[in-house]
Amino acid sequence: IDPKRCIARVWNDAHGGQCRRNRCADTEFCNRHMTDGKWKVHGRCDGPIPELKLKEFVKWSNHTPKARPASSARSSTKGKSKKKVLAEVDAAAGTSTPAAAKKKGSSARAKGSKAGPSKGAAPKSANKRKRKDAEDEASSKKKGGTSRNRSSQQGNASSFSKKRKVAAKAVALSAWASAEVKLLLKEFSTQPIPLQKGFLKQKLLLFHPDKRSHLPDAYRDRTEAELTEVFVDIKRRYDLAVVAEQQYEKLLSKQGQAAAAAEVA
Repeated sequence: IDPKRCIARVWNDAHGGQCRRNRCADTEFCNRHMTDGKWKVHGRCDGPIPELKLKEFVKWSNHTPKARPASSARSSTKGKSKKKVLAEVDAAAGTSTPAAAKKKGSSARAKGSKAGPSKGAAPKSANKRKRKDAEDEASSKKKGGTSRNRSSQQGNASSFSKKRKVAAKAVALSAWASAEVKLLLKEFSTQPIPLQKGFLKQKLLLFHPDKRSHLPDAYRDRTEAELTEVFVDIKRRYDLAVVAEQQYEKLLSKQGQAAAAAEVA
């Protein structure tokens, strides 16, 4: 018996023994066994075992180790319902209770329903989609042209409009607008290449119709038409710079992919 430990006896899988907790001050028991006199259940390890607990010790000590309520077994079943514990026991023994068999059958049916129809049967969603496509095709023929033709025509029109927007032709400018654009281009040529697109964007915002209230005093006596001419010409050059930058990035990407493929080969 350890004099520093609690004097109460513990279950210890029907083997008994001294409690491993430290004693509280001015007492022979730990805080747990002192509460509500819990030490009386198994008694003191230096005294006799209570009669009811002694019978329980004898009963479980005669059982095989598998049948003993070990702490590991109790912890493995902690928090589980009685049905789950019985099902695990039946599974380990190779048997099944009626409730477990019923649950197994229902889970198998659920899996079968999730698996979908057999190979020979077409899914309902596919049939509905085919029927809807046929109805759309018939209605589009009445209106003139199939839906695919209309979509391709719309795609071509949108791409054509984008090309026209990017490749906008130069428009004849007035004398003042032409002179102003030349001054801007002269200043543009002095900018470093990485900053040229940003320079055009700044001038684009300067002559934007919504920003003209902030124009410098040098432009106050100019008409809206002249300012708009400068804005349109700068916008055209800015769009061309954006396209050139995108093409350059694509070229670099292709060169990088080619170099990577050559290294792998």
